[in-house]
Amino acid sequence: MTRNDDSSRPALQVLKARGRISDLLREGRVQAQLSPETAAELLEISVQDLRDAESGRLEIPLQRIFAAANIYNIDPSAIMDVISDIHTGNAESSDDLERISKIKI
Repeated sequence: MTRNDDSSRPALQVLKARGRISDLLREGRVQAQLSPETAAELLEISVQDLRDAESGRLEIPLQRIFAAANIYNIDPSAIMDVISDIHTGNAESSDDLERISKIKI
């Protein structure tokens, strides 16, 4: 029996989504000119949890993602676009960090 290469695809998609959202949030924090310490305080999490979330090592609850997006002035549709692209498989050919352009100024 041969191994089905698609069997690991859902897990891979989750990791890609986590990484892309983490990148989007980190870039948003930097563009908002917030230090990790200030952002962590505003989000009511530890600085270590923020660093782990921004590096993709920590799973971020959806509520916390949108709280961060609000604090960083990231258009929530940018987050939804990343999630949608991962779900539909379109993310592999797109540069999700370009979605930073949707940050409200």
